Amino acid sequence: MTANAAIDVYDFDSPQQEAQYRGLIEEFRCPKCQNQNLAASDAPIAQDLKQKVYDLIKDRRSDAEIRAYMQERYGDFISYKPPMRPSTWILWFFPPLLLLVLIVGWFWQSKRRQVVARGQNGVTVNSTAALTSAEKAELDRLLSQAENVDHDITSIEDKKMTLFSTFGLFVALSLLIALIFALIAIMPWLRAPRLQSKPIDNQLLDINVAVFRERLAELQTDKDSGTINNSHYQNQKLELERQLLDAQRQITPMVTPDVKSRLIVAAWIPILAAMAYLLIGNRTPVFDLWTSEDKVGQVADDLLTAKIDKPPKWATENGRQLISAMQTNVHRNADDPNRWMRLSELFLSMEATDSALEALSRAYRLAPDNEEIATTYAQTSFFVNEGQLDANIRRLLQAILAKNPQHERAQMLMAMGETRSSNFAQAQGWIKRLQGSIVAKPGDHTKALASLDELSNYVSTQEKQALEGIDVTVKINANLLPLVKADDVLFVAIRDVKGGPPFAAKRLPISIIKQGEASIRLSNLDAMMPDRTLNSARSDKTQLAVVARISHSGNAIAESGDLSGNPIMISVEQTQVNVEINQQIP
Repeated sequence: MTANAAIDVYDFDSPQQEAQYRGLIEEFRCPKCQNQNLAASDAPIAQDLKQKVYDLIKDRRSDAEIRAYMQERYGDFISYKPPMRPSTWILWFFPPLLLLVLIVGWFWQSKRRQVVARGQNGVTVNSTAALTSAEKAELDRLLSQAENVDHDITSIEDKKMTLFSTFGLFVALSLLIALIFALIAIMPWLRAPRLQSKPIDNQLLDINVAVFRERLAELQTDKDSGTINNSHYQNQKLELERQLLDAQRQITPMVTPDVKSRLIVAAWIPILAAMAYLLIGNRTPVFDLWTSEDKVGQVADDLLTAKIDKPPKWATENGRQLISAMQTNVHRNADDPNRWMRLSELFLSMEATDSALEALSRAYRLAPDNEEIATTYAQTSFFVNEGQLDANIRRLLQAILAKNPQHERAQMLMAMGETRSSNFAQAQGWIKRLQGSIVAKPGDHTKALASLDELSNYVSTQEKQALEGIDVTVKINANLLPLVKADDVLFVAIRDVKGGPPFAAKRLPISIIKQGEASIRLSNLDAMMPDRTLNSARSDKTQLAVVARISHSGNAIAESGDLSGNPIMISVEQTQVNVEINQQIP
């Protein structure tokens, strides 16, 4: 879409506003096209920016205010006329300075050529006077020399000037730089032969001398004790002396590098490492991140600071760029809990629950007194943990209720969690507290109270079914405790000894085991299929067995390396059983 087409769409209050709009969209650069202004670009982001310029003009903003707004959002890059500041001096002054240098160089070179062509050497010549005899002789000599030369002096000078001013200058500078670096690198090794004239004590020679003295002392001791005779002693001593002399001749004196050599090597190591990184390393992810920040960095900041509720359409064309920009923005403002909170919402929308919990955890650590953050963290953790209250969730909810005992969301989470943990009395207690909180508030709460009554009846039903279950005590053999890992999973099930799906089963975190022991209750509530319960097994008088297994992978199927115990047979009337995990699956 051209500028004229865009202007035809908008309704301006005056020709001055239209002229202002035309000038601004021709001045601003399209962030996507980069080599086009907004007037000539039909990119989606250009349309959004045109609309923004129009809105600002309708708000009676001046050109300076609009430029400041756009540069604050998108940087100096948005303008084809960047402001005069130290960071943009190179954009303003480098082109004219380069042009000035080229003009001066061209003028200087032309002047030199004129000087050479005219033969000016500082001596005034009278062109009308006749040549003297000496001058004629000198001329003959010069001409005879010129016959043996392949080209004339003027031509040589012109070519030298031309070559040196271009390729020759480049070659000369390149050779000079290469020579400087070569000297820096090899100077310590060039100095080494001169230093060899002043060798220092060699460590290897010192060791050889010490060994020689020890062996000689041993021979002297053997001789004095009568173990060897004098002739054998002299032969061994002579052999040791020759060995020491041979070793001394083969040893090259050690030269200790000086401080300058060490500094040179220390300087070259990071230089070479940086060069290797630039030549070998794949920097595509870094460039992609920079591109993301340039394109949607401001949109990401507006989302994280709640300035906007949803990104513009053009910013969602590449979701990866927006996500990367938001993550980078949060890490650069890592002390802002609200940004972490917003980032967790993004992760939850992508079903990345682990990343969402990590973001909420950081937000809670930064603002533990923020009730909204604490409640969101507890609620998200609760549902990610499949409705079970672990130690962290319980601690969060207790902290919220300590500050606000009437907090309804926290009370509801406690009631649901205690029900899931089969703590039915505690669950009924939280339901009563929640009913009292609702009744104390003004207004009609009939529906809410009716829902709580239904929940209370459901808890009572669950409690009755749980009473018909079996209490299982799982113990781990002390020899196997070192093999248990923090992320392991405990499986406990009651199944038919003949095989088939279990009548009741639980999958629990390993943290439930305390000091090598855990108490678990299996009932009809833990049935995997509605028609395959403990009651049905008891009615059919099925022979049951209790099994327990610790899985490293978390899979329901046993794998090599898992820890397990022997199945324990139980009778139909039995309500308690002990199971020991005492072996590792090969």
